[in-house]
Amino acid sequence: MGHLKGPEMGKDDKAALQHVKQVWAIWKDVANNTRIFQLSDLLNEDNIRDAWLAPFVKVWKPGTAKSYLGSLSLFLDFLTTRKVVDQTTLSSVLATIKRLQRSLRKRALQARTAKETEDMGKMFSLVYEKCILDICT
Repeated sequence: MGHLKGPEMGKDDKAALQHVKQVWAIWKDVANNTRIFQLSDLLNEDNIRDAWLAPFVKVWKPGTAKSYLGSLSLFLDFLTTRKVVDQTTLSSVLATIKRLQRSLRKRALQARTAKETEDMGKMFSLVYEKCILDICT
C-alpha cells in the first residue's frame, strides 16, 4: 500500500485501501476461491475476462468494473516497477485490461446517464408538486 501512497501515486489512505481491496477481490475470483494465490492467476487474460469480469458485470455496474480493472492495472504496473514481472510478460495483460476498460466505458456512460435522467425526473416531479401546492393553497 506504500507504493500507492508514495510520491509517484499520491493516493490517500482511503483510496489506497480501496485499490488493495479491489485487486484482492479480483485475485480471489480468478484463483477460484482456493487458498493458493499465484501471480500467474492475475496474469492470465482468460481468467480476468471469464472467471472475474463476466460474472462481475452481471451483478455490478460497468463503472464499478472499470474501477476494479484500473486498480488491477495499477497493481500490475507496481509489479513491473519492482521488477517482480518483466514488462514483456505484462504488456499483453495490460493491453487486455485497457481493452476491457474501453469496452465498459460506453456502458458506464449509459448507466450514468440513465441514473441522472431518473434523478432529474424525480427532482422535476417534486418541484412541480410544490408549485401546484403553492398555487392551490
